Amino acid sequence: MPGQYFDVYGMIEVDEPPRPETVRSDFFRLVGESIKEWAKVEEQLFELVLFAMQCPRKQAAIVFYRTQTIGRRFELADQLLRACLSAEDISRWKCMTKNIDPLKAVRNLLAHAPMRHHHKLSVGAQRVAAASSWIEVAISADEELVRAKKLTVRDTDLPGHLEEVRRLAADLQSFMGSLRK
Repeated sequence: MPGQYFDVYGMIEVDEPPRPETVRSDFFRLVGESIKEWAKVEEQLFELVLFAMQCPRKQAAIVFYRTQTIGRRFELADQLLRACLSAEDISRWKCMTKNIDPLKAVRNLLAHAPMRHHHKLSVGAQRVAAASSWIEVAISADEELVRAKKLTVRDTDLPGHLEEVRRLAADLQSFMGSLRK
């Protein structure tokens, strides 16, 4: 129960925990926004592939969309851009995309893994019970056996991920704009 409580250690303020419905709705809103931002990233990747191929849009679309995964699309863009850009532009491209792998891993989790809601009750040192609830996206136990490490995204991780993907989409758009000049 929220409010102020007193014991031999002094006063303790307990905030009202967020309602599970709010946590759930915020989580799914952030997942949706993240997926929308990833669509912007893919749109910019396509524009970069089109720029590098210097061919009609339809032909570039055939090549780009036959490449099925986001990782392969980044590789396609990378190979084509390295073949046609100046050393300075390649350096800017490499700098912009050097930390992309962890973002792609989270994107793939959001797009393909199951989502679970967890509840936990813990008692602290001062015997104050705290209920926590979180939602996570995680690979299955069977998949964990194949992968080297478990990858989990909690509701508290999503705002940071969303911000990084927004920044990446804006950087790609800015980079594409600088190439057209």
